[in-house]
Amino acid sequence: MLHQAGFKNATATLGTALTQEHVPLIAKANPKVLLAYDGDKAGLNAAYKASKIMALHSIDGGVVIFGEGIDPADMVKDKRVDELNLLFNKPKPFIEYILEFVIKSYDLNNPNEKQNALKEANEFLSSLGELMANEYKTYLSSLLNINSKFINIRPTYKQNRDNNNLYIDTAEATLIKTAVDNKTYIDQLTNSLEPYMFRYHQEEYNSMIQSDTNNPKLLNITLNNGIKTYKEDEFYKQIDYFMVRFYDNKLLEIKNSPDIGFKEKNFKMREIREIIQKLKKRD
Repeated sequence: MLHQAGFKNATATLGTALTQEHVPLIAKANPKVLLAYDGDKAGLNAAYKASKIMALHSIDGGVVIFGEGIDPADMVKDKRVDELNLLFNKPKPFIEYILEFVIKSYDLNNPNEKQNALKEANEFLSSLGELMANEYKTYLSSLLNINSKFINIRPTYKQNRDNNNLYIDTAEATLIKTAVDNKTYIDQLTNSLEPYMFRYHQEEYNSMIQSDTNNPKLLNITLNNGIKTYKEDEFYKQIDYFMVRFYDNKLLEIKNSPDIGFKEKNFKMREIREIIQKLKKRD
């Protein structure tokens, strides 16, 4: 409906929540993001969770809440496009929305709850990094009606970003991205490597095999500019290196297994060593 009203840069998550897995696709264009949600309890909670994801990934933008049971589609139907445009031009910035949401969940007339509100808000601001946190100290102090000296910022930015980013194994991800970018490599990759050989990105590898290029986890790899792609010669070498790494780990796993008998263990280890030697000779 927004597209019909001329808002061509609108999209929807179609029945699912906005999650960490959407971030790579959103961040690809370095956009200013406006989140639009209904004003009921579910909508407010969803806006809070989505705003935290945007803020923690330093994505610029804000929130527009539609009250009184009205959503953007209703406004388009009612020919209230100018009013809708005004709302989109005055979003509540993500960090302001988050702080207000947190504060409203506590009874500030109760000293204990006010203290807890300060603690939760402090923790959120600290997760943004020292510069951004200090920018919002005055805003938080006004919400709580306290002196800003009580707002104690202890930066935990790196830790939070690490916790919220999807883990990427470079060796696995680079092979997958190279094959997706150059379809002629897919057969060679799938003929050499089985899905179970991927420790961290098995789902993404299966999605690549099935041509499900819209899988959010696969997009997290293919749209990540920090992951490079191999040229042809290097690609084939890296497949062999990958297999050596896999069999090295397998060798260690068998060696340390208490469930395999001595003779069977020696036999399996000898088999794997032979495979590793053949792979290294190809290099």
